[in-house]
Amino acid sequence: MARTREWVLDQLLTSMADADPLESLIRRAGGICDASVVVVTERGEVARSVGSAPARLISGWLHESSEARGRIGRWALHRLDIRIRGQSYGLVVARVVSGSDDEARDSNELVRTVLECMGKLLRSFSSFNALAVSSRRTESEQLVRTLQQGISSVREPALWRAMEAMGFESWEPVRVARVVIRTEAARGMAPLAESSGEPWTALSGSTDAWSDGPVLTAETARSARDAEYTLVFAARLAIDQVLPVERAVGGVSEPFVALSRIPEMLTAADTAAAVAPARVRGNRLVAVDDMRPFEWAAARLRSQFDQTVVRRCLDRLRADPDVWETVAVHYGEGGTVSHTARRLRIHENTVRYRLAKLERMLGTPLSDPRTVADIVIALSAA
Repeated sequence: MARTREWVLDQLLTSMADADPLESLIRRAGGICDASVVVVTERGEVARSVGSAPARLISGWLHESSEARGRIGRWALHRLDIRIRGQSYGLVVARVVSGSDDEARDSNELVRTVLECMGKLLRSFSSFNALAVSSRRTESEQLVRTLQQGISSVREPALWRAMEAMGFESWEPVRVARVVIRTEAARGMAPLAESSGEPWTALSGSTDAWSDGPVLTAETARSARDAEYTLVFAARLAIDQVLPVERAVGGVSEPFVALSRIPEMLTAADTAAAVAPARVRGNRLVAVDDMRPFEWAAARLRSQFDQTVVRRCLDRLRADPDVWETVAVHYGEGGTVSHTARRLRIHENTVRYRLAKLERMLGTPLSDPRTVADIVIALSAA
C-alpha cells in the first residue's frame, strides 16, 4: 500500500486508542518510518525514546541547533517543535542513512509527513483532553456540592457509581477535608480534578495535578487572601499525596464509608481545622483521628455561651499575672516544674509557690484531674 498522507494519519490515529496513547503513537511513527523517535522536554530531558538512536546526543543537538534537519554519525535527524498546554517539546525522527539518493529523498518525505501528522494529532488530542479535564472538574464540583448538602442512604448506590467514574472503588473508606490555601499559593496550582495520568504529564515528567489518586474537590469560598476547598478522597491516600501544598491549613475527617455521613464528617473536619492555625510546628492539616480529647473539646467550644463558660475560668486564672504566666508555661511544658522554671528563668520553688497560690485561687487542688482538665481545656480554647 502506498504510504499516502491519509494512510499515515489513519495509522497514527488508530494507535492512539491504546492505554498509553503517547507511547503507542511514537512506536507506530517509528515503525512507519523504520526509524527511532525521541521526545525531549524544553529542559533537555528525554521524556520518551523508541529505537536505538543516541537519545542523549539528540537532546543536545536539539538545544544547540534550531535547524529542522541534522546529522549525528550515521543518523539523519528530522525535528518538529511543538507546544502543548504551555510546555514545549522537541520530536525527533532519526533514521540510519543508507541507499541511493532517490531512496533517501523518499524516506525524508515520509518522515516529514509522519512528523506533520504527529503534530496535528498531538495538538488536537490536547484540545480534547483539555475539554475532558474541564468536564471532569465540573462533575467533581457538582458531586462535592451534592454530598455536602446531605443525601439519604437510598441514594448512596447511585452516588458511588458516579464516584467510580472518578476513580473511586465502590464502598471503599473515604475522608473529607476542609482546607484553606493562601491565594498566591493556590493561583499557580492545577485543579485537583485534573488527571495526573494524562500524556502531557508523562511528557514533562512532572505532576501538574495536586493528587495522585481519586479525589473530588470544589472551591467553596474565596477571599482576597485565601481560597477554601472541600475535598472528598480515598482514605488509602496519605494527606500529602492528596494535597502537597505549603501554607495549607485545614482539617481532615476520620475514615468512613456511608456517604450520607458527609455533612457530619465535614463538621468534624471543621472542628479539626479550628486547631490547625495554632500549630506552629509540623503539618497544619489536622486529622480528627490524631486529635487528643482535650484538643477536640476545646475546638468545639465555639458558641457565645461556650466562650462565656471558658472566659469565667480564664478570668480566674488571669487574676494574678504571675500565676497566669506560670500556669500557661507549666502545662505547655507537660506539667514539669523543672522545665517550667528553666523556661521562665525562675527558681523551682517559685514555680511551686505560684502553683500553690493558684490552688488557693481556684479552691481546689491541682492533683484533682477535673481541675487539670478545666485548666487545659480553657488554655487550649483561649
